[in-house]
Order: sequence, then C-alpha cells, then structure tokens
Amino acid sequence: MVKLAMHSGLSDESYFISRAKELEASCPDEARAWLLTAKTLFPRSFSIQFESYRLDREALSVKDSAAHLERLCREFPDEPDLWAEMRVLADALRCEDDDGQSKFLREVFCQLSTDLQHRGLSVIADRSSDTLEHCQLVLLLLNKFPNMVNGHGTRVVDLLLTSEKHAHFKSPLNKYRKFLVCDLLPSLLSSSASDLTHKQLTRLFLRTVEFYVCYMASDNTKIQGTGAEEPVELRLADPWKDMCSLCQLAANKLHWPLADVFTHKRSRDLVWQQLASFFREHSARQEDPFVHSQLVYCTVAVMLQAVVEYSHKIDPTMAPGSQSSSGGGGGGAAPPSLMLVEAFPEPLSSTTSLLGSVPGPSVPGPGPAHRRHRSQELDPTEPLLTVSRQVTFKPQQLTLAFLTGVRCWSLLSQNPALEKEFQRVWQHVLSGNSWPWFQSFVTDVHLYADRLQELAYRTDAAAAAGLGGTGGTGAHCCRALLQRMAAAFGTGDYQLAGELCLHILTGPLLPSALGDPAKTQVVAQCAQNRHLHFLSYTQADVSKYCIKVLTLCLQKKVLGPGAFQDNAVGHLIVLLQYDWPTEEPIFSKVVHLIRQHGTLTYPQFVHYVTCPDIVEEFVYLNTEHGGGLTFSLVPAQQPRQRTISTRGVDKGAREEFRMAMLQQIRRTESTLTLIGEFLTAQKDDVLRCLR
Repeated sequence: MVKLAMHSGLSDESYFISRAKELEASCPDEARAWLLTAKTLFPRSFSIQFESYRLDREALSVKDSAAHLERLCREFPDEPDLWAEMRVLADALRCEDDDGQSKFLREVFCQLSTDLQHRGLSVIADRSSDTLEHCQLVLLLLNKFPNMVNGHGTRVVDLLLTSEKHAHFKSPLNKYRKFLVCDLLPSLLSSSASDLTHKQLTRLFLRTVEFYVCYMASDNTKIQGTGAEEPVELRLADPWKDMCSLCQLAANKLHWPLADVFTHKRSRDLVWQQLASFFREHSARQEDPFVHSQLVYCTVAVMLQAVVEYSHKIDPTMAPGSQSSSGGGGGGAAPPSLMLVEAFPEPLSSTTSLLGSVPGPSVPGPGPAHRRHRSQELDPTEPLLTVSRQVTFKPQQLTLAFLTGVRCWSLLSQNPALEKEFQRVWQHVLSGNSWPWFQSFVTDVHLYADRLQELAYRTDAAAAAGLGGTGGTGAHCCRALLQRMAAAFGTGDYQLAGELCLHILTGPLLPSALGDPAKTQVVAQCAQNRHLHFLSYTQADVSKYCIKVLTLCLQKKVLGPGAFQDNAVGHLIVLLQYDWPTEEPIFSKVVHLIRQHGTLTYPQFVHYVTCPDIVEEFVYLNTEHGGGLTFSLVPAQQPRQRTISTRGVDKGAREEFRMAMLQQIRRTESTLTLIGEFLTAQKDDVLRCLR
C-alpha cells in the first residue's frame, strides 16, 4: 500500500480517497470498503471522514449523511470545508426550490440534533460578512427556534435600521426595509417571546406604514440596493392587508385600545367613529403620552391609507409599478384623471332645470356614533361632494376616502399635544412633506375648508408657470389652474379667474379625451351652502366648467353696479348658449338690463349667436310689442347696401332684421364649435371687459 501511494505521488489519506472516488460509480460497495479501511487507519483524518460523508450524500442517504455531519461537527468543529457544507444546507433551507437536491439537503438538516441545528445556523450567521444575508440566516434561526427571538430579534432589527440609514437610499423600497417589513416583522411581532421595547415598537410601526404607503403610492416598485443589473420588481398580493396586520400586532404589543382600527376591510365609518370616540373620551388626558402617541400613530396610518386610495381614484395611473405619469384622459385605455373644483349649488326649492348630482356620503364628525336619519346627517356648513359621471367606479369610494383623510387631518390639529407629536412624526420620521401626492391632497383640503388664502398660496406658482407657458401640460397643470381659479373667483378677482379659464379653453391644457357631454355635471341641487365637484379631465367636463366660471365672471360685471358695456353684455349672451336652457334665468336678467339701456351694439352677434330662443327674443324686442328697441348686430365694414340694424327706422329695416335673425337660427355649427371660435377670436376683449 505504501509503495502504491509513493508510486502515485499521493499521501496515504489521499490515495484511499482517490481509490474510493475511482470505484464510486462502478462499485460503490468497494468504494465504501476503501473508506472504511481508511477510517480505521486514520481515525483523525478530516479528509477521509468528509469523503465518507460525501459518498453518503451522493447516495442520497439521509440518515447516514446526518450521522456523518454530527460526527464531523463534534470532532472537527473548525474545518472550513465543514462549515462550507453546513452553509449549503442553510442555503437549501432558505431557498424555495423544490428540486430533489434541495429537498434532500433540507431532510438531512432536519435529521441533525436540535443542538447542532441551532449551533450550525448561529455560526453560519455570525460568519456571514453580508448584512442582509446575516439577517436572513438569523431569521432562519428564529423560525426554527422561536424561543431564541429574545435577544436575536432586537439585534437584527437595529442592524437593519442602521444599515438602511447608512446606505442613504432614496426610498423606503430598498432591500433592508423590504426584508424588515415583509420577512422579519411577521415572525417577530407574532412571537410572544420577543423583547422589543416601546421605542422599537413605535419605530417599527411607522417604518411599516411608510413602506406600504410608499409602495402603494409609487409608480416604480423596484427594490433599491439589490446589486442586480436589473432591479427586482416588488409584487405584493394584498399590501393593505399586510400593513394592517403588522400595525395591529405592534399596537397589541403596545397595549393600545385603538389596535382594532386595523381590522382588515373594516368599514371606514366605523374606523373614523372609533378614532373620534377615543379622542372625546380621552380629551382630558391629551397630554398623556400613552394617549396622544397612539392617537397620532393610528390616525396617521388610517389617514395615509385613505389618502393613497383617494389619490388612486383621482389619478388612475398612480399605481404600484405603473411607471406612468399622470396625464389623464389620453390614449383611451386609462380612465380620466379627476380634479376637485368649486362647483355651483342650486337651492332645493329652485325650479331651474338641473343636471342632477351624485351626493357624497355624509361621514359623521366627532359626535354620537349611532346611525342617524339621512336628513339629520346633512350639515349645510359642509360642502356637497359630487363625482363626474364620466367615471365607472362608485362615487362613494372616492368621497368616503377623501372625507376620511380630511377628518383625520383635522383631528391631528385639535390640540397642541397632538399637533406637536404629529409634526414630529410627519417631518422627522415619515418625511411626509416630500410626497407630492399628499401635497395635492392638502391643497384639496384647503379648497374643501374654503381657506382661499392658503389655496391661492399653494397654487400661485403653478398658475403663474401655466400662464407663462412653462407649467407643462396635462391634468396636474390643469388642476392647479382650476384651483387657483377657485381662489381668485372666491376673493372677487374675476379678471384672474377669467384669464385662467381662457388659458385652459384656448391653450394646450384642454384635454384630448372628449368625454360624454351628456354626463357633464357642474350644478347640483343641495341643502348645503357649497358644492364641490370631482371634475374629470375630459374635454366635455373641463369645457363646461370653465365656460360656466367665465360666464359667472362676466355676469358679475354685467349685472353688477357700473356702466353698461355693450361688448360685455354681448359676450355674456354668447356664453349663455352653451348651457341652454339652464342659463335662461340669467338671460332674462340681461334682457331686462338691455330694455333699461334701450339698445345694444354688438357686431359679433351674427357670428356667434345661433340659439333660437335668444334670436327670437331679439326679434321680439325689435317689434312694437317688444318695445321697438334698436340694435346694431353686424360689423360696420360688412359690404352691404343695408346693414342688419334697426337704427334709422325705415319700413324695410325691421323686416330685414327679422330675416337676418331667422338666417342665424338656420346655421348648423355646433354650439361648442361656435364658442371655441368665439373664445379664440375674442379672448383679449373678454379679458378687457373683466378689468
């Protein structure tokens, strides 16, 4: 034997191993015999003992492989090759593959003694130089030995949070946070043995909320820091359910009575009532950290979920992984974006023809939680909320999400202790001011609350950029201009309101998606003093709304105190055609004003007025029964022998006027086309009339 080993140039141990490998495929029993002899001759040789283990592993012998590993770990605890093999077993435990080799290795690990399983995973985890891999191995250890969570769990939490902080990721959607929230916390928070402190639990509560909110509000859900050439796309089956489950587990460990608000799919009415009830019942203890901290944390979580879902409704392209910008209305596939605007209430007693409304749900404020009659729920100080009929979802889904967000936002500023804690959480933990979708919601809150100065401040820059041609296009820019318009109109700045209307109607902000004109709705009968409407970014909705606002601006000038302006009156008459006969009462007031003045000079009349009722009214006013008023309604430079005018009464003048008016009625252009041409041609003069 010695001569053979020397002849081959191998050591004695290597020779036996070489012979066993040569015979392994053809004569496995002889190979085992060689190794058995070698183990007898060299009982302290790791190489021979390990080769014997390898032979059993290749033969897929679970019990023999496990027995060999037990012996190797007991007799050769410091051998690198041994721990490399233990690492292979740990990797098989971590992977989700169900191939034969991985399954076999997992069975071998399960055959090891409990002590070796624990010691093996601990050593492998401690030897890992990669932070995330180390944490994954510790999680594997905790899942195998739940009683070890005390100590190991808190250490891994701190390690992950510290690593994330030092990595300076731009988003919570990174490898450390994903592992913490999606992998570690479900095990850690479910364990009754975890020793997480109050500070750690509240911190983890907010980190969890931030992760899921950013996931649901982001159009890019690729995980940062994975090191792969193509970042991994995160796909979660039910993110809100996962968030609520973790928040409830953390809240229960903190012994918060408000933990029940995170019961998945619980009615938003019930959630809000519980928050409001807790606030009332503990109003005398608002300085108590136990009270105000749980009220702030739970209210913030409920508010953010509501606002994200609200944002999804008004901007359908804002969805996990969409990688789209919100344009709204273009392309045909996506539903139109929505924008909250100040619309127009009509008293319930009015007999004016209306377009109907979709009433938003009434969400009780901080009052009794019992169910009240519908008529008792209406608060005239709160606006009526309606939703464009261009959308296909239930309007209550949008209005209830919005009102929940509004009420939570208001609750967080009810007293100094709450507001101070909220500002600390919002600015220094969540960095909520950096979320553009939430800032859009805050702007909507100012509009809802009729805080016009704050609304003007938040939309001034966007409006100035839009008017200057640098504000871009699309629903976001249009929304800013419309809301700045609401602030201008509400404060009596009709010139700016009209200028913004004209910029939208005659510029690139007018949507390309047509929408259904029959479904437009900007007026609603209601008992409330105000009416807010979620306008769709479609040509039908935006045009009708802007023309309505422009009509009101001119109406304020024409029917208000001041000198009679022929052009302002004429421009108003042209616009009244768009929503005829709804605008007929206003036209009656204009006719009364013209009667008082005795005449009207408006040469553009023959170009833009085709409504039969309006034309017939002017024919009647020209008759003796109508008062015999005189009009000049064609341009002076028109090359005709006789102008269509009733100035200078000759016998044929009135007949010619009547025939010219009949010719107006026979024109076939659509009202929208005529108004579009009118606004383009007369834009500067309309603005002059509004000064």
